Amino acid sequence: MQPANSNRPFEGAALTDILHQLARINVIATSLKYELDPLSDEDEEAGAEPLTPDQIKEELDEIATIVTEIALNHVKAHAEEWIEANDEIE
Repeated sequence: MQPANSNRPFEGAALTDILHQLARINVIATSLKYELDPLSDEDEEAGAEPLTPDQIKEELDEIATIVTEIALNHVKAHAEEWIEANDEIE
């Protein structure tokens, strides 16, 4: 167990939960990055096909959902605050 760090905004179960969600984002994004690489000859011979736009959309939707859950459930932002923060991004 790590020693307590008073500078951490999350501890215990809350920290575990948010780290799990952030790890999910990391795994999805990393996987998507590699899945977008061109297929090798071996991949094509094995029957692999490039991702479809719908498959890419599903992965990106999952990332957006997880980030929203973090903002609302862990950061405790109000829905209006989260919407406003998103609207401010260009």
